[in-house]
Amino acid sequence: SVLSPGVRAFMEGAIDKVETIAAKNAFWSLDQVFIKRLARHLGLDVPAGTSLFEVILNTVSTMLGLSEEECLTIVHKRSVRMKGAASFHAELMHCDEAMQVMHANDLKDFKSEKQA
Repeated sequence: SVLSPGVRAFMEGAIDKVETIAAKNAFWSLDQVFIKRLARHLGLDVPAGTSLFEVILNTVSTMLGLSEEECLTIVHKRSVRMKGAASFHAELMHCDEAMQVMHANDLKDFKSEKQA
């Protein structure tokens, strides 16, 4: 069968538990509510007002047993991914705004390139 476009899993490292892989990736782009629930499930104290950074850092540290420096490296990777995604979204928004004022011929070319 043919897979439609979307999220596809592929092996990137050693086989491990999903929660371990998630921790090694700073929980991808999962939101703060989910990560706080996970931290509480692990028995971590998560006071009200705890930042997403603190929750991820403590959860990664607890799950993987790494030093603070190693955990900071993992959390940094998440922030880099998020920054890259944000700039991509900003570029798309500028394209959509530009489409509103384009000449009809340019607009057709742009739309065909965007679909390719």
